[in-house]
Amino acid sequence: MSLLRLESLSRLLLLAALLRASVSAQDVKDIDQLRLMGSENLYEGNVQVESGGVWGYVCDDGFGFPEADVVCKQLGFESALSFTRNDQFGSNAAGERRRGEQTKFWLDGLRCGNVSDLRNCSSKPLGIHDCVSSEIAGVVCRRATDGSDTNGTSVCSADEFRCEDDSRCIPRSYVCDDDPDCADASDDRSELCKDVGVVRLVDGNKPLNVPGMAAGIVLVKRRGVWGTICDDGLRDADAKVLCRNLGYTGGWALPFYVGYLGENSASSVLSRPECVGDERWVGACPGAVWSAGICRTQKFDLSVLCSEGGVDVRVAGGRPRAGGRLEVRLPGSDWASVCDAGFDDLDAQVVCRTLGYEGEAVATRGADPPGPVWNVALDCTGAETRLHQCRLRLVNARCDTAAFLTCAPARQRTDAQPHYALPSECGLAAENSDLYIGRLAKVRGGAAARRFGNPWMVILVTPREKLRFGKALCGGAIITEDHVLTSANCFDSFGSHSVVVRAGDYNVDFVENGFEEEFDIDKVWIHEQFKELWVNDNSIALVKIQRKNGRGFRFTERVRPICLPSADDSYENLDACSVAGFGSRGESEQQPTQPREASVSVVSDALCEERFGGSALFSSTDICLSDPSGFVSSCPGDLGGPLACTANGRNTLYGIISTYSSCSSLQTGPFKGVRVSKYIRWILEKIDPTSRRN
Repeated sequence: MSLLRLESLSRLLLLAALLRASVSAQDVKDIDQLRLMGSENLYEGNVQVESGGVWGYVCDDGFGFPEADVVCKQLGFESALSFTRNDQFGSNAAGERRRGEQTKFWLDGLRCGNVSDLRNCSSKPLGIHDCVSSEIAGVVCRRATDGSDTNGTSVCSADEFRCEDDSRCIPRSYVCDDDPDCADASDDRSELCKDVGVVRLVDGNKPLNVPGMAAGIVLVKRRGVWGTICDDGLRDADAKVLCRNLGYTGGWALPFYVGYLGENSASSVLSRPECVGDERWVGACPGAVWSAGICRTQKFDLSVLCSEGGVDVRVAGGRPRAGGRLEVRLPGSDWASVCDAGFDDLDAQVVCRTLGYEGEAVATRGADPPGPVWNVALDCTGAETRLHQCRLRLVNARCDTAAFLTCAPARQRTDAQPHYALPSECGLAAENSDLYIGRLAKVRGGAAARRFGNPWMVILVTPREKLRFGKALCGGAIITEDHVLTSANCFDSFGSHSVVVRAGDYNVDFVENGFEEEFDIDKVWIHEQFKELWVNDNSIALVKIQRKNGRGFRFTERVRPICLPSADDSYENLDACSVAGFGSRGESEQQPTQPREASVSVVSDALCEERFGGSALFSSTDICLSDPSGFVSSCPGDLGGPLACTANGRNTLYGIISTYSSCSSLQTGPFKGVRVSKYIRWILEKIDPTSRRN
């Protein structure tokens, strides 16, 4: 490049810089008036400036003594006694933040030197900022009496900072230097020096169009730099604090994990705040650790969903018993329908309870509403007393079909047992617990299963005529003479006609005539909402076998059905639960020949939400299983196997293994199963399509 071209380029760059500076200066010169807001005292408050008849705030980014001095001098005071940040004089200074769209900022990046008028300072162009509602700058101006005590003796000079406990004066340069010099550390307190509660949301990869709600990837400001929060072990209490900082209180405050709304290019700055829930901001939470790139494992950015206040519900037309469209309303918003994605009887049950109906609740779906629709999906367990205690999940596209429901006034119990199809001995295993064969199969961490300990367990296998010994592809549980429950995931990799159902098999390497029998599959019902919102949602399948010689399973000591739970059975305090299966430890290990079983317990949803990715990825579909050692897990081949718990003296099918891990020796912690009680009505209607809803 020639020297002439370099010189021309330099002139152009200089001219551009001068133009930018001129535009910036001109914008600041457009300020007409100045005032302090938020205090009863004339000498202190948040700084507001006026331009063109519109008042706006000054952002606190970089705001300090030089800027505060100019503000105070322009208002007729000698200088600033102190500056403030973080909306110190806001009406919601206790932590109830205004939402960003309600806050008008005129100035950001304000820098003042030795000037006496704010219009001679520099700033970003007027109205251009990246500030949220909590980043409002303020001042405390020095009065005539502030430099003396009650006897007129000088206390602090204009170049000094007075500690809040009045114990001493320190040079202004000592303020906010991360080295407290005041006895009460007031010269470095968070509210003065740090970005307290400075939170904003950026759009994720799922749409949300619900007035009164916000959802997005969380960004927090740390020393003037925006960064993300690692989702390592985040909890509902953390989301509650973040939502409060965003101006949302009393409603939904849900964390979304594992990049549920996508990732942001900003570096992570905060991990595992471990909030109690009443903190003013996440930096005050006991476990807050600030550091760039602090994520313990892969970088997943926390996202949250927030709403304002409780939610009102009604049934369109006002006749819940006759059935109708569900309508909801958040404070300050209009009535809207609820998206029918994922809407089921458990969701309807909570709505009906809210409306005063304790009887059976029936959900229906798919009608076009006359007005707006919430494009979020309700996900209730059925035990909630208020709708905003339920989880919410985001749908992948704008929803235009609404949820309907019918409520019953009297409390009625769903008939959970298809008595016409099940013999009376469901859930009863033979009393021969000392009969074992061999030592292993592979629910990892379990013990060898009893020969007759799980007579309801079947395996889905490759037919023996196609393979010398049938490989256990999945497990299942007998519930009638003709039907088996298993995981819908079992049919993702192979079709129903490529496998058979084998009952009574204890050793896959031997054919035990008189005990085991294979059946072709007549029909498979995959749940209609399988994978509707996430890959493992509603992973349940009902298999009907092809009868032989006019009959299905022959019930013996080795082959028996398991009982089903009632639709409203609780999963708390379940007794004597176990899982069983033929799973291998991984692809590198040969599948075992005999089943293995292990005692497990159903653990809290909160633990599973943390383990499996939050309320968006752990839903009312799921239950969480573990054992005291933490070393039992499900493995390839265990998928679809039964979780049997004792209820009223009988083994009852409370769950179906719905996922499996790699089952390496390092794999620990809980694993997931399908919550069978949620699907009782669905099961009965598939078994007998003529059955009536109660």
